[in-house]
Amino acid sequence: MEVEGRVLRKVRSLLIDYPLCSRCLGRFFALLRPELPRQENGAMLMDAAMGEAVRSDDAELLRALARSGHPVSIDLLRERGVEVVVERCSLCRGKVSTERIGELVRAAAEKASGYEFSTFSVGTFVPPHIRSLEDHLISSYGLDSAESVRRDVTREARRIFAQLTGRAFSPSNPELEVLLDPFTSTFEVRPAPVMIRGRYLKHSRSTPQTPWLCDVCWGKGCDACDYTGRREGPDVSVAEYIGLPALELWGAMDFTFHAAGREDLDAAVEGSGRPFVLELSEPARRTVDLEEFARRVREFSRGKVEVFDLGPATRADVRFLKTETERKRKVYSVRVVFSAPVPLEAMMRACDRLRNSVVEQRTPTRVLRRRGDRLRRRTVHDVTAVQVDERTYELTLVVDGGLYVKELIHGDNGRTTPSFRDLLGVEPEKIELTVLGVLEPAWRGQAHWSAGADSA
Repeated sequence: MEVEGRVLRKVRSLLIDYPLCSRCLGRFFALLRPELPRQENGAMLMDAAMGEAVRSDDAELLRALARSGHPVSIDLLRERGVEVVVERCSLCRGKVSTERIGELVRAAAEKASGYEFSTFSVGTFVPPHIRSLEDHLISSYGLDSAESVRRDVTREARRIFAQLTGRAFSPSNPELEVLLDPFTSTFEVRPAPVMIRGRYLKHSRSTPQTPWLCDVCWGKGCDACDYTGRREGPDVSVAEYIGLPALELWGAMDFTFHAAGREDLDAAVEGSGRPFVLELSEPARRTVDLEEFARRVREFSRGKVEVFDLGPATRADVRFLKTETERKRKVYSVRVVFSAPVPLEAMMRACDRLRNSVVEQRTPTRVLRRRGDRLRRRTVHDVTAVQVDERTYELTLVVDGGLYVKELIHGDNGRTTPSFRDLLGVEPEKIELTVLGVLEPAWRGQAHWSAGADSA
């Protein structure tokens, strides 16, 4: 195949200054003949350069070709009695060859066979000093038809991996990621997390939403917690009742529980439930019967926790879950026992005063140890009361997300104003809170996300 003189001059300059393997040389001129494998392109350029060297009696070029491992040039020089020492490629150091890439991809494909996936992506790590030298050569020798090492290896690996596994390449949201480092002959196979959305009910008033971590080490393990990572209290949380059965079903390594807000340990979640997303890392399986998952959660929690409205989720759903929590209106049922009788007329006046009012709340005393002290303003959109007896009322509240409902009842020593305690002049003796759901806005326009709750 004929090679124009301009290209041969660049090949000569490159090889005299740097020993290069045929693949790296071919990659520097890849876009001139993109259909050719890079190694084949480089070998063809070396053949053409040797022909030119013989015609012009260019001994320097001939030695440069032999130094780079060109077999015909090596044989010719040895016939002439010239000793030849083949040097390693200055760019890839002999690490990037078709054979080596194939071995690495076959090993990755074997490991990937332990995971369920239908799409994949491939990435290649190239050390910074290799990238720096590559950029220097491209700019110094005007190699405007070059392809990078990373693109070359990635393209080749992607082709081989697809052939070996029968799976489809996907540049976005692949179910499996393959990361190759041909310079150290290592690889990683990482299945993408499985994300499951749903809503949960919590029928227990002694189950926290998340594990109670040690105040000293925050879960790492220390002397204070006897290296359990937890402080004294409930053993199992809502997150664990949901996450642990999922680990077994999906064959995952770990889970992260994302919920739309939080409820207190002693608050139940009923009605339309609280939205959540469960993120499972390194799952071996991606297709699981969600009804079986719901059954496992119910059995494992002994009926304390139920999940429903289950379906697939995305990372965008998690972001929405976190950012939209306080924009929703929450519905609560609160059973309050006061320390003294409260006349129905007084309760009705208090409800009228709070309805459509803006409540100012400083960070509650009970959470100051983990949250900064700041002032929040939230609206009470509606409040109704049903008298149970002279000291007991059932309240139904519709409030902005982020409003602390218990503090709205007892006032938190004046840190929440107005409050039922201030308006009635009677201390609440017992507060039993139940989260019923969310009114608006709907989750990403989907009706199944129009339920949940926030701070109790």
